[in-house]
Amino acid sequence: MRTATSRWDWLDSYQKACSAGPCWRYLDFTIVSDLPEVTHTEVVGNIGANAHPERARRLHCADGPAVRWRDGTALYALHGVVVPADLVESQWTPKQIMREPNLEVRRVAIEHLGWERWIAECALQPIHGPVPDPGNPGNSLTLYNVPGNVVGQWLHLLLCVNASPERDGSVRRYALIVPGNINDAVAAAAWTFATDTNTYRALQRAT
Repeated sequence: MRTATSRWDWLDSYQKACSAGPCWRYLDFTIVSDLPEVTHTEVVGNIGANAHPERARRLHCADGPAVRWRDGTALYALHGVVVPADLVESQWTPKQIMREPNLEVRRVAIEHLGWERWIAECALQPIHGPVPDPGNPGNSLTLYNVPGNVVGQWLHLLLCVNASPERDGSVRRYALIVPGNINDAVAAAAWTFATDTNTYRALQRAT
């Protein structure tokens, strides 16, 4: 955008800049970008009555660009983490995930692939289990060892079943990262609920 030659030109330019997308203002010129054509976000946690709606959302799209502009420029993001396009468009293999140097990108890539598939293809070794889940009768818990080069520190992975069905009635199997000093699957489940092992064992159902 050229330098305004009069006050009216300046006001006209300022109005156009404010009605467009993000802009960077300098003393003699302003850079203005177009508004995105497509934007995908997800809700983060529970939105309270006093919560600012923009702070409760993050960029996310599991099957395409999270943001796309009219000229074809696109930005890909999973759960708020900006990722390479091919992670979403073509699905990374476990070997590709392990070669990724950024820990946050590696973590969301594993989630995108699926923890169960990643555990199987990486041949992670169970530490404890499968054992019955006291908080989720009829289902089991398995604790796996996760090498330090995977997530940046030595941790364990608890594979479990969600005690509450999804909105469509399906029951999701998922994995949770727990501290590396926990070697018991039930104790790991108790830790995720911020309670002790004995209390968790006495639960009729965890929610």
